Amino acid sequence: MLLKLKAIMARVAITSINISSSGGILKAFNQMLAMPSGAVEITNEEINQYLIIAHIKGRNSLTQESIEDDYEVVKSLTQTDLLVKDRQGKLYRAGNSQECQIATNQVRISRGAKVSAKAQEIQLESNDIATAFAALPPSPRTYISGVLTLEDAEDLAIASRPDQFNPLTLQPASSGVAIIHLESASPQEIISKLGDYSATGTLIVRSIYV
Repeated sequence: MLLKLKAIMARVAITSINISSSGGILKAFNQMLAMPSGAVEITNEEINQYLIIAHIKGRNSLTQESIEDDYEVVKSLTQTDLLVKDRQGKLYRAGNSQECQIATNQVRISRGAKVSAKAQEIQLESNDIATAFAALPPSPRTYISGVLTLEDAEDLAIASRPDQFNPLTLQPASSGVAIIHLESASPQEIISKLGDYSATGTLIVRSIYV
């Protein structure tokens, strides 16, 4: 009886070691249930090492249509929400918050190709936007975040789409000054919408190379 008990305890210990080596009991449990919080945890740990692919089951928050598809993960936004993009490069917020375009039931994470990641800070001091962003590395996975201040922008309008994540949002200000918030925006989109303006601001540019 004692030997049998020791054998059971040994198996439990081995199982605990295996779970711990893969990130802990909670992480293993989240992976098994495909919980969004587990997907966020894996993303935070491995986003700079691998392309992260999320197989999402859920629904379109606007139309309530069912969704089941694979998306490339751009980054985590909160403890339950991911920023993802589809095969056409369209961005979506996927998770459990009210701001999500995709309300998730299950999120299963898999690793893609190995990547290298580079982040840099750039300062704009009344720089021409088209010129400044055209000089950035030509990576299809370059994401820019931060805040820009535009002068003489009283006529600027940026359309907001309810069915997609909006990487550029406009905060109008007085005297022709506009504040632009960027969240994982591409250089091409910034140039297409703001290329006629000069701007001041501090930005973080994150580029991923496969």
